[in-house]
Amino acid sequence: MLKKIILSRIKKPKEDEEILRKRGICKKCEFNSLNMEKIPFNKLFLKKLSDFYSFIMGKEDEDILGSCESCMSCSVYYKSIYEDYCPHPTGDKWKK
Repeated sequence: MLKKIILSRIKKPKEDEEILRKRGICKKCEFNSLNMEKIPFNKLFLKKLSDFYSFIMGKEDEDILGSCESCMSCSVYYKSIYEDYCPHPTGDKWKK
């Protein structure tokens, strides 16, 4: 998992229709940090670490889509590229 996180900020991903579709779903999700009034402390801490990592890697301008609070505060920008499923509690919202 840590290796995937580190490599995600180094590689230049291609944005295709599937990635854009996933991001559209996440943009409206109630578990997107941008849509939440209050984020639990442990997830807020992980979100801040992810944001800081994006900052030091020079990716803060790309990583502006919020974080998935349904999982471990993963960046929506990177999660939509490197993950195949959505961890939403009611089921995979990315399934077609």
